[in-house]
Amino acid sequence: MPEKRKFSGKAERGQAEESLKESERRLRTLMSNLPGMAYRCKNDPDWTMEFVSTGCLNLTGYEAADLTGNARISYAKLIHPEDRRHVWEDVQKALKRKKPFQLNYRIVTAGGEEKWVWEQGVGIIGPRGAVDFLEGFITNVTARRQALDALSRNEAQYRAFIDASEDLVFIKDEEFRYRMVNRAVQAFYGLPEAEIIGKTDFDLMPREAADRCRKSDEQAFVEERLVFRHETYGDRTYEVRKFPVPLDRSKGVGGFIRDITERLQIERQIHKNLEEKEVLLREIHHRVKNNMNVITSLLSLQAGRIRTKKDAIEAFKVSRDQVYAMAMVHDRLYQAGVYSRINIKDYTEALARNLVQLYAPSKRITLDLKIEDISIDINQAIPCGLIMNELITNALKHGFADRFSGKLTISFRSVEGRHYAIRVEDNGTGLPADLESRKKKSLGIELVDILTEQLEGRLSMRSRRGARFEIEFPVHSAGASSNSKPEPSP
Repeated sequence: MPEKRKFSGKAERGQAEESLKESERRLRTLMSNLPGMAYRCKNDPDWTMEFVSTGCLNLTGYEAADLTGNARISYAKLIHPEDRRHVWEDVQKALKRKKPFQLNYRIVTAGGEEKWVWEQGVGIIGPRGAVDFLEGFITNVTARRQALDALSRNEAQYRAFIDASEDLVFIKDEEFRYRMVNRAVQAFYGLPEAEIIGKTDFDLMPREAADRCRKSDEQAFVEERLVFRHETYGDRTYEVRKFPVPLDRSKGVGGFIRDITERLQIERQIHKNLEEKEVLLREIHHRVKNNMNVITSLLSLQAGRIRTKKDAIEAFKVSRDQVYAMAMVHDRLYQAGVYSRINIKDYTEALARNLVQLYAPSKRITLDLKIEDISIDINQAIPCGLIMNELITNALKHGFADRFSGKLTISFRSVEGRHYAIRVEDNGTGLPADLESRKKKSLGIELVDILTEQLEGRLSMRSRRGARFEIEFPVHSAGASSNSKPEPSP
């Protein structure tokens, strides 16, 4: 019996040894196939290794034997100099709390390559309650770290881009709570990003405005398409673009909102300017046509009176002055920059002085100008200019024909804002006694009659110590003047 027990004991020990060897073989196989290095080390500043798996070579460039017992180099010296302190401190803090530790840090391999590693370990407590060893696993995470760094750089670039935008840029989750906002959104609400994230529009703006925001949010979220619209808040108009965006495990809504108030104002002004230009072009065409008709009519009137060469020369001079009087109107319009009204004071003073220089350069003619500072419509300015041209020319050519001095009085005034009154008076020889019978022979007086009728006015004249002409006509607006009577016709 004792011999049987002895034999049985030896067999059991053999089986145990075989089992242990198999377990060690499996463990070695497992360790060698791990994507990193398993270890057991002392809790000392050198991290003195007692066991290192074969993955050490691939990770560090050193054989396991090189690190075991610090035979060739200690593991602490493999750790990047800038990371050694925080690795030691972080491990000691975890051990003090009796918690496992996880670290990310850099090592420098035997070939001088810098790698990022991730380490997870735990302290092994001995019989005396102290940490006898550390056991853990270290793996290469350089590729993941580089990817994270690249992602971080891309995110920083993306963030810099959207923060530089004046548009309101944001992302909301499926509950329409803000997940991301740029600086423009923060400025819009007057709040830092931390006080906006996690809130909805109902937490940040009046209900009516929040309702409108929610409606477009829901439309983009449900219909999964771009929603584009204009929305008005107070006196500001915004161009809103909202669209679905994928989130971690769900979807949300992104948006770009641009304040287009000034742009719309500029567009409206551009449209207004274009309309004004179209009106102006039509008006210019109308004026040119009318002026050509006037000139044609004046020339026709002159042509009907020409009998001799002298008559022809005189007719050309008169026509020249008439065209000049019309041209002065347009010149004044251009200088003033206003194309529908003319300052009659500036115009009349310039016309009178020009005609005195033309017809009485050597005579001492005193001009007494009593012109009110009035702007009149262009359609009345042309016939007024022609009337004053005829009356001033008549006074200079006939009233002072045999005199070397004289006084010419010209007045233009508004009568209660409803009528204009023109008076041209001289102290010359006066009007001929048979003026009425000669009226048909006086082209100038006939033209004044026609133009006064065109203005729907009334002409009166008298002769007592000179000639005096008075014309009164109603004030016409630009619209009313377009219905005035036609220009002089042959």
